[in-house]
Parts: sequence; structure tokens; C-alpha cells
Amino acid sequence: MQNGGVWQSEPRCGACTTGPGTVTTTRPAPSLIGTIQVAYGTPTKYEITIYRVTVTRFGVDNGWTVTSLTDAALEYGELTLDACPRATLSAPRAPSASSPAPARTLPRCE
Repeated sequence: MQNGGVWQSEPRCGACTTGPGTVTTTRPAPSLIGTIQVAYGTPTKYEITIYRVTVTRFGVDNGWTVTSLTDAALEYGELTLDACPRATLSAPRAPSASSPAPARTLPRCE
């Protein structure tokens, strides 16, 4: 964003905004459109799995969808969401009645 872009990227999360992150008297602070969270090295060493895409209310109100936000990120690699393979997901196991499910803390993009 500091170089005039609209993406703020970190190793596990990318955030898309309406404009560069530099606030000046002539340029207001950018609004957050949404975030994309990824896991590197899954399912294989040289692949990336997109596991969560979130579009903010501001993004929805301005016409963004999960697909369009994902496509905006993937276009840098000349890809689209429709062109990418999907992971095969299986249903989670039912929790045992004798032991509660362990608490999990998921990383958040801030």
C-alpha cells in the first residue's frame, strides 16, 4: 500500500483496500474491502491454500463478492478462482460424548 497499491500483504493474510495507505490532507484513509487468509505449503510444499475470504460491509455495498475479491488477488498470477482446483473436504468427526472438543484459536487478520 505504501507504494500506491491497494493490497496490504502479510505472510498469512492479504487485505484489499480502496487505495494507498498513505493518508494526506488531500487523500482520506482507505476503506477495507476484505481479507484473504492463506496457508503456505499445503497440500504440497509448493502450493498455497486459500482457506478464508471475507468481504466487509463496505465491500459488499460497493459490489464486491468473495469471488471477485479472490479473483482480484489471483489476477497477479494470471489465475481466477474458477481456474483453481478445489480441496476435497470431508465432514468433521462427531465429538465424543465423553470428552469435549478442544478449544481452538484461529489466526486473525487485523
